[in-house]
Amino acid sequence: MILGLGAPALAVDLPGHGRSAWREDGDYGPKLNAETLRPVLREWAPNPRLVVGMSLGGLTAYLCSGSWASESSLVPVSVVVAGQAGL
Repeated sequence: MILGLGAPALAVDLPGHGRSAWREDGDYGPKLNAETLRPVLREWAPNPRLVVGMSLGGLTAYLCSGSWASESSLVPVSVVVAGQAGL
């Protein structure tokens, strides 16, 4: 839908999902996912306005916006869709 609106967008497969490789350590938690996503965002979307994620991706997006706030707000806003409780 966003591409149909002509807005720039980047879709990322988190480790072990979609076409991405599996992790040797088996850690697919949101904290490590956020650390993994950080260089990808810096390279492909250095000034994102918004990061959206669903479930595990939502927790990852949340951590991206919160943990990087001290770094000039790499991700200023995140939207969590159907995220898990207990973060």
